[in-house]
Amino acid sequence: MWLPPLNAHNSYSIHVTANQYDPPPSSSSSPPPPPTAAGHEFFIRVNTRVDFFPPETPNSTVNKRTIKGLSVWTSFHLPLANVVFDMIDLICSAPFPLDRIHWKSQRIDGEPHASPIEDEYELKETFSNFLWDLLTAPCNADRRVLAVTLAIEKIVHLTADEFALWASWYDEQARSSEIFEREYEDAVSRPRGEQRGVLPEVVYKGEDGKQKCSICLEEFVVGSRVARLTCSHLYHGDCVLKWLKKSNACPLCRALVAHLSPPT
Repeated sequence: MWLPPLNAHNSYSIHVTANQYDPPPSSSSSPPPPPTAAGHEFFIRVNTRVDFFPPETPNSTVNKRTIKGLSVWTSFHLPLANVVFDMIDLICSAPFPLDRIHWKSQRIDGEPHASPIEDEYELKETFSNFLWDLLTAPCNADRRVLAVTLAIEKIVHLTADEFALWASWYDEQARSSEIFEREYEDAVSRPRGEQRGVLPEVVYKGEDGKQKCSICLEEFVVGSRVARLTCSHLYHGDCVLKWLKKSNACPLCRALVAHLSPPT
């Protein structure tokens, strides 16, 4: 399926929003139960998006149509040390350059804060400072798990002709196939630009009891394929590939990953 290119246009801006939230117990976005170990932990839900719009005009509010190019959700449930020292690079990552950033953040008990950010380094520093602010805020003194959403959205403005061409193609596909819109939605909800098949994979059988991916802390599903590093530690493939873009060592034992097999 054809998907809009994420980095082929120069007329764009990036909006990053970090919000602390307090979901009701019945919410599907609720964090896992509080850990038994002492200290705070963060539950961070990240939505990475790319949306395409027609060119901005004085009457642009009339045309509200958007073409979605990407909308991927990931989540992290991590102790403070991992978030600040090891995981900021992984959390604040996207399949497009992080520049021209408009930052906005809000704590549960505070007013929203907005500011421009120059580059990816400043974004990571700003997000790290936001997490530290949550830890020291009086409103969070009795909370064991601090829940945060981080939205990273790239807004791209196309020329009028290009937007019309894309919209016409989309409408024609939707008319010719009843399942096209569902398939398109599924396609843009998966990571793009990730290499597949570059790590040895095994089928997880659960013979040693339930195990978790130590990056996202979600349990492996029996019968699913998981990546196995040379040190024998197991991870979700997407999780460990993102990790290895920032570090060539196993997250658990720090053994070096000396070789990646080429894609098959």
